[in-house]
Amino acid sequence: MLLIPMACSFFGIGNDVAMQAVAIGFIIGVVQDSVETALNSSGDAFFTATAEHYDRKKTFGYSDKRTFGIRKSEKFENPKI
Repeated sequence: MLLIPMACSFFGIGNDVAMQAVAIGFIIGVVQDSVETALNSSGDAFFTATAEHYDRKKTFGYSDKRTFGIRKSEKFENPKI
């Protein structure tokens, strides 16, 4: 970011335009960082939900039609593994 004014001076572009370019660059940087963080967090949530789904399916042997995979005849003390 700090090299933009120097590059603009080489091409004869004024300082006001250079500072506008720096400001736009900072705004783009903030938006990019926010989007990256949101994407990373949503990916973590997706993979956590997938792992939880797999674990419940493996432990309780349920299909998607059952709520939380707990059969009424099963107890938590003796899950199928």
